[in-house]
Amino acid sequence: MYGARAPIILLNALEGRAINEWSHVALTRDGNTVSLFVNGNLENSLEVGPKTIIFSSNYASIGRHAHIDRAYNGLIDEVAVFDRALTPDEIQAVVDAESAGWCPPG
Repeated sequence: MYGARAPIILLNALEGRAINEWSHVALTRDGNTVSLFVNGNLENSLEVGPKTIIFSSNYASIGRHAHIDRAYNGLIDEVAVFDRALTPDEIQAVVDAESAGWCPPG
């Protein structure tokens, strides 16, 4: 999506997280920058340059790798996709909502 190494570089920030513990993970793309937030904190960002997002359901997946038969071994809850990058304050509001559920921005 953002070049061969971009997801690897960003997701390396997730290594070393506690198992059996929920984490809120948000990935945003604003202009030329992809940013990874964990529990409301900016963990990593990467300049990826201008990209075109191709809208297709052919390879859309959450919890599995699109090209190999390997599924995520855990739970995923409250997935949301927005038509714009959320601000850090909006991401923090979702984190702060905890078990009450996410709060739609704005």
